[in-house]
Amino acid sequence: SSIARVHRHLPPSSAPLLLKRRFQIINLWRPINHPALDWPLALCDFRSVDVKKDLMPVALIYPDREGETYGVKHNPGHQWKYKRGMGPEDYVLIKCFDSIQDGSVAILTPHTGFQDPNSPEGAPLRESIELRALVFYDE
Repeated sequence: SSIARVHRHLPPSSAPLLLKRRFQIINLWRPINHPALDWPLALCDFRSVDVKKDLMPVALIYPDREGETYGVKHNPGHQWKYKRGMGPEDYVLIKCFDSIQDGSVAILTPHTGFQDPNSPEGAPLRESIELRALVFYDE
């Protein structure tokens, strides 16, 4: 799916050359309008993820194409973190893919919104935006 994304967003003359290099998909996530108190974003430390056991491919079916993402199976060993009350001035960078797959770096960061039992009663619904960047390295 990551390689397909490169082909979908870049000119046909550029994609094959760029795909010979290391590349990543990095998302920038941030709340908009008010702090994300209701369903804040949580990130899982990749070092606590067993790729073969914890990640399962999930098909994404769109009207004009198909893609793939990963679902994350529960594992009590996962190390989830979040920052309470992230506001519009805060952001987080999320690695969603890395072409280095030899175990030397995190290949992705599982992330999700979650129902925080400590959210104040009547907190406004989370409003957030996520931007995606294709990052290519000169190596």
